[in-house]
Amino acid sequence: MSSTRDIAESGRTAPFQRATSDVFHPCGTITCSRESPCTPVAQMTSRQRRWHFYDLVQKNTFEKGMIINYPSMNICQANDPNAVQTQFGAVCFKTRYAIVIENESELEVLQLGTAGGSGPLAKSTAIRVDCFGLKKEGDDDYYCWDEDLKRNVAVTPGKGVYDIAKYCPYQPVTGSFGNILDSIRLPRDSRIQIHGTIDEQVLNSILQKRARRLLQKLTLTMPPEMWIEVVQKRLDNDKEALQMQKDRISSEQTKRRQHPKDQPHQHAKTGQAQVCLTEVLSL
Repeated sequence: MSSTRDIAESGRTAPFQRATSDVFHPCGTITCSRESPCTPVAQMTSRQRRWHFYDLVQKNTFEKGMIINYPSMNICQANDPNAVQTQFGAVCFKTRYAIVIENESELEVLQLGTAGGSGPLAKSTAIRVDCFGLKKEGDDDYYCWDEDLKRNVAVTPGKGVYDIAKYCPYQPVTGSFGNILDSIRLPRDSRIQIHGTIDEQVLNSILQKRARRLLQKLTLTMPPEMWIEVVQKRLDNDKEALQMQKDRISSEQTKRRQHPKDQPHQHAKTGQAQVCLTEVLSL
């Protein structure tokens, strides 16, 4: 896993290794094209260049534990101030943060959010139990905005709270949180920016909780006959191991009862052997 400190100190927010050269993609407005971009390339901000020059990147650009920022699309109504009209109707675009949890066949990430600062408090109880909070290293508590009280309140989400190191480019704000079940798959694209890496222990803890929760959901959705077979096999193995242990203990107890007088004599021999071995080793 790459060091977050190395990324932060080098100033490389997104150390991309492009699979091919930069490709210009018009932003979608009528006046924007390769020959005549809506903004002259030389005058484009880094944000504009991000959306106009992008391409696929190599697999090793990303690693598990990286915090990324990517463009996300949501369905919205035409009267939304951020709405963009497309052939599929009105949609809204924004950028979101996420944690890379897999990078083998596909890039899989756990989405992060703030819910406007309310964090898990804005979610139902059924969802809140699967949420974890993110706070800055050194902060005493994890806070979320309570809409009823009109102030920030200390919260402990169902899956705990994790610290983000001070030197990490990504720094959580009020209500920053994730859900261990809320994962999506993304293409390996240069529009995805890297903003540091979480601590390896934090990543392992989140992945362990995710694995246990997925297993729990699997047991609830698996057909009863299949689950009974799995449980029965485990029980049979445990019963066999327990019976072997009982047989061994019973055999030892039987030997002691049959030869009670041999016990002290045997211990004396053992003691003599240990003394002899000590004398040999001291030579």
